[in-house]
Amino acid sequence: MAKLTREEEATVDVVDGEEGEKAGVASKITARAEATITLSTSRVASYKEKIVYLVTKISTSTTKVVTLREKVTKTKTLIDSKTAELLDSTKQLRSKQDYQ
Repeated sequence: MAKLTREEEATVDVVDGEEGEKAGVASKITARAEATITLSTSRVASYKEKIVYLVTKISTSTTKVVTLREKVTKTKTLIDSKTAELLDSTKQLRSKQDYQ
């Protein structure tokens, strides 16, 4: 919270029947505190929105990575399977050629 100005400190220190000035200073201090609280609340809300947005992006990206990893695994399995089939077919063709 903002510090008191010298004028405000002098006013607060006045003792002899000048309650109105003290109340004015207290009112200024209260207004400053309320403004600070309002600004801080606004910042917190803004940060919360940003955090929610970033968490959503991270979650979406993670889902995409998992899905892509699954596709890569399936594709690799298919390639391995087709490679095995080709090797088997090649062996069969060689054996037929050797037989003839």
